[in-house]
Amino acid sequence: MQGADPVDAADKVTVAISSGAAMQKFAAMITALGGPPDMAEDWRTHLPQAPVVGDVTAPVAGHVTAIDGEALGLAVVSLGGGRKVETDRINPAVGLTQMVGLGDQINAGDPLCVLHATDEDTAIAAAEAVRKAITIGEQVAPGPLILKEVI
Repeated sequence: MQGADPVDAADKVTVAISSGAAMQKFAAMITALGGPPDMAEDWRTHLPQAPVVGDVTAPVAGHVTAIDGEALGLAVVSLGGGRKVETDRINPAVGLTQMVGLGDQINAGDPLCVLHATDEDTAIAAAEAVRKAITIGEQVAPGPLILKEVI
């Protein structure tokens, strides 16, 4: 949406998602690429599920003050959700969902995310990487700096 007012663009994205139009367009692209024609209505039956699914819990209480996105990405790669080399196959069943957000207040034992893995050993290693990637502190982190306009 180049040249669009950022607020107007954000509103259009919100409407596209909440109305289901974005999902319909995505499903049409999948069908055009040879995928199932009912992806929008029944996507859960078309996507594989990981055999090991569980919460990665917070070791301490506080606020999420930093999230290392690169470390999270590498954790997903270690699960098989990305490529280490070009010939690696991506496992669409693995990954991280329901991530905490920057500034969220959490208690010890609260979920930082839900981890989807192929086996327990991989899940344990990835869970440790996730815990290291998320910094929990006592103070709420300041909001991100946002450039409102180019001067």
